[in-house]
Amino acid sequence: MDVMAGERVTFEALVRRLQPIFERHGCSRDVGRLLAENCAAAERDGAASHGLFRMKGYV
Repeated sequence: MDVMAGERVTFEALVRRLQPIFERHGCSRDVGRLLAENCAAAERDGAASHGLFRMKGYV
């Protein structure tokens, strides 16, 4: 995805993309879902410093 092209990812699509990452790093399915939703919500709500930016530190 080229962000500069103005493409957007839906909230649910981002959650589906992030959840397996958390699961691969030891989270249960439920916890992985909650963390994915939290990161996606931060991006959606304009708090990017608490969204994808933090993924490296989370895992």
